[in-house]
Amino acid sequence: MFSQTVAEQQWLGNCDDLTFGEISQHKTLGRNLILVTHSTCIEKIQKEIGVRPPRKPAYGSITFISLDGKTNTPTAAEYMEVEQLIKDLRKVDESGDLGKYLPR
Repeated sequence: MFSQTVAEQQWLGNCDDLTFGEISQHKTLGRNLILVTHSTCIEKIQKEIGVRPPRKPAYGSITFISLDGKTNTPTAAEYMEVEQLIKDLRKVDESGDLGKYLPR
């Protein structure tokens, strides 16, 4: 996944102006799109699509968004703190291989 050099993309240059519509234009059907941005920028996107996290997004928080493949509109969204994600990954890591990558 990270073995390829990715060309700079102008649409990511200023997340203050980023909209969900613009993000969804860059999403490829059947592939995950991962964006890392400031908490204030992700908070704006969450409000735009109707995600109501319990509080202002914290550093390291994650927002998962599912898109309808035909209309490109959000069909589901979930908010999670990174600490909870790590706990959940530990639960499903039956082989133990993932544990070496997770913080203690």
